[in-house]
Amino acid sequence: MNRSFVALFAFLLLSGSCVTTAYYAAGEPRTIVVPDDYASIQDAIDNALDGDTIFIEKGVYVENPVVDKSVSLVGEDRAATVIDVTAGLKVQKDGVTITGLTIYDGYDGISLAANYCNISGNKITNATHGIVVRGYENSISGNIFESIGLSSAIQLNFANRNLINKNYIVSCVEGIQIWQNSNNNTITENTITNCKDTAINFQYSNDNVIVGNNISRSGLGTSIYGSSNNTIFNNNYISNAIQFSANEDYYLSFGYNRSVNTINQNYWSDYNGTDANGDGIGDTPYVIDENNQDNNPLMTPVAVTEVPSHSPLPSPSPSPIPSSAPPLTLFILSPANTTYTAEDIPLTFVVDARVLGKLHAGVDYSLDGSGNRAYILGNTTLPSLPEGSHCVTVYAYDGTGNEVSETVYFSVGAPEPFSVVPVAVASVAVVAVVGVGLLVYYKKHKRGAEPS
Repeated sequence: MNRSFVALFAFLLLSGSCVTTAYYAAGEPRTIVVPDDYASIQDAIDNALDGDTIFIEKGVYVENPVVDKSVSLVGEDRAATVIDVTAGLKVQKDGVTITGLTIYDGYDGISLAANYCNISGNKITNATHGIVVRGYENSISGNIFESIGLSSAIQLNFANRNLINKNYIVSCVEGIQIWQNSNNNTITENTITNCKDTAINFQYSNDNVIVGNNISRSGLGTSIYGSSNNTIFNNNYISNAIQFSANEDYYLSFGYNRSVNTINQNYWSDYNGTDANGDGIGDTPYVIDENNQDNNPLMTPVAVTEVPSHSPLPSPSPSPIPSSAPPLTLFILSPANTTYTAEDIPLTFVVDARVLGKLHAGVDYSLDGSGNRAYILGNTTLPSLPEGSHCVTVYAYDGTGNEVSETVYFSVGAPEPFSVVPVAVASVAVVAVVGVGLLVYYKKHKRGAEPS
């Protein structure tokens, strides 16, 4: 057997075992400084490569950047690094990070048509729309939205499995709109106040979780229309003109069924019930309408960490590579703290875009406190779990020493037997079959090349 064939077969074996790491073969990321290296943000994007960081120094930049590469836009100081847009900042590539900027004016502050992006620590003000999200598994965290004029501060539109976390929304027409087949999103620890119309608006969207938000002094605290299986709990509804509305008369006139959602353990500032046993839960339900009520209203507000409305967030030091990037975000969507009857449990999560597609960065998980961490490329399945109590811990790390983890406890009932072929065995089998094919080809090629 000649040396070239041996080398080819050895390469095949190595590629079979290293398929998960081949993705990171790109060169080391660079930091591009605006305006030192390029005068405009768009010029910097046009000359960047996937994985690069574009550091934007203080100043006012009048442009409408289109981000069509997996880069990070990092402002030197949020209050003093301003993009004055007309159309807006458009994100058109997966894995983009935008942080430390003020985006002013414009039709859309940010139009996000991508996945796995992280929009955090920005201020968007005096725009028609704040952020419009069309995509999945994005993180919108720690931003300030102020004076969004005609529409929503955050709009989810055909957007699934996104995390909307710790944003401060003030004096907008509408706060968060969960619209048009936007499902399985998590809206948590946001402060929404003084919205003219609705703080949180559901339209034609299902299976979302609304937990731990401050919703106050708005026209409607929450509105539900054609949306079911949403979970709304541990929120504060304070002094809204109408705390909660589920008026679906027009929707029902077309023959649709009334929406059914879980509304439980929220604080309602106009609840006038008592708590005789002192357990913090009202003795009588908070009645929204004849079809909706909170059976366990809270007597005191939920503690929610707020982003200050005017005082700046901690900013990176004025160096080409920021020294204080926002903390990583991670939120486990499944499993939940419940009992499953199946033995194969989906492991799904929303994770910070900074851990995706970067050298020495990624996501691990460990099961039942074993400490043995398994690397995964994304959502996966926990297979063949035995009956009993379990826990899973997911770790996300960005390759620069930053790591975040979350643990969920759950249990499994009596599962039906189900066999799973290990991926590693299947990979070895594929490599073996291809290797045999190459061997047969080599022998035939060698036989045909021999002189007669």
